[in-house]
Amino acid sequence: MSLVLSTVDPANQCAYLKEGCCVEENNNDGEDDCSFLKVVRAVYDYRANSDVELEFSRGNKILIHSECNDGWWWGEIDGQFGYVPVTYISSNLGEEWQSDVDWQNDSYFDIYGQLTVQHEMLSDRARTLSYLTAIRRNAKWILDSTVMDIGCGTGILSLFVARDGKAKTVYAVEASSIHSIARDVVIANGYEDQIKVIAEMVEDLDIPEKVDLIVSEWMGTLLISEFMIESVIKARDKFLKSGGKLWPSRATLYIAPCSSVDVYESAVGFWNNVYGFDFSVVNNKQYDNQTGKPLHSNISKEEDILAKPASVLDIDMETVTIENIEYVSSKFNFLIDRPGVFNGFCTWFSALFDGLSDGNESSTLLDTGPYSQTTHWKHPLLFMDTHTVVAVSDEISGTVEIIRNREMRRHLSLKIRSQIVRENKVISQFEKSFCCWE
Repeated sequence: MSLVLSTVDPANQCAYLKEGCCVEENNNDGEDDCSFLKVVRAVYDYRANSDVELEFSRGNKILIHSECNDGWWWGEIDGQFGYVPVTYISSNLGEEWQSDVDWQNDSYFDIYGQLTVQHEMLSDRARTLSYLTAIRRNAKWILDSTVMDIGCGTGILSLFVARDGKAKTVYAVEASSIHSIARDVVIANGYEDQIKVIAEMVEDLDIPEKVDLIVSEWMGTLLISEFMIESVIKARDKFLKSGGKLWPSRATLYIAPCSSVDVYESAVGFWNNVYGFDFSVVNNKQYDNQTGKPLHSNISKEEDILAKPASVLDIDMETVTIENIEYVSSKFNFLIDRPGVFNGFCTWFSALFDGLSDGNESSTLLDTGPYSQTTHWKHPLLFMDTHTVVAVSDEISGTVEIIRNREMRRHLSLKIRSQIVRENKVISQFEKSFCCWE
């Protein structure tokens, strides 16, 4: 979300608004009030990222003075004024406000309704061709079967299943506005008799039969962020035949200690010298915002990795439950095999498409790590607050917790507690939390 500021100077916004008259009656107490338009309630906590944004906590009542645009309104709490993100508030002041925006579906589906996002995913050949390879290797099993494609986007996986797998029926389910393009693409390629594009959330779907195979590209940052996996789990329990299959079949999240000094300097150290000026005050205000979230754009090289990776989350799509992904805790122990400056953990995942017949010769692996072809997921980086020179045979041990946000249900946080041991002596200890998204 980008902040588009009002043409009014924020410092004078309050006085400017109070010169005019409100355009509607304050419906909360039945009295006219020309100082604000309406009262809303905060659905989530919000940390301000600039001096012109308003910081608030879940449950706070906020006086809205101006609806600046679709994304930001100008509000007030106890005499403090600032911009308020619309997706964090509710106009419902009753008990219902607490569940008003459990999933943030509007903003989520708006993102995937954009052709630029679809273009990025389709351009990821490693991702897309892994699905095609799995389908071709298992075409005999897919022949004349019934398949569900959850989150079909522009329809590429459904088209693969219809053309290369020769499935009898493909239910292509897409809740974002991109479904209309998927339908046009299906018709343009002559597959409208096989592929049924359905513009619904899969949770609301009813179809006249159960399916043999569920295909979905549900993986996100830290594997499960966005929690599209929950939709797949619900569809599995409702629509999959006994003995039916899911692709991917299994998925694993990995982390590894890494040396990313250049990346850190580019992201954080940049502010220490900007064309000869000291901008380090930016870091003082924005450090948590810059390093308290995964750096999604990171691409690690093999030589950046300081030890063999550890798996911290393994998912079997046949048996995983929603409860299993609410909270994950895993221990790790790394033995440094490449000296360097340890300043963070690199993350990636793999997804396995099991062969649908007996034997493993028809299995396909999608590996998004630094040892394989780079994908659009890249290698999200978790910066530590300290930089430590590590030597071969040093140990980095600890725990990682993945915690699903109880209110913003597509979001999660990750906490790492760890220590570095050299010759049986602890030389450093650290703990840090990261938000993915909020």
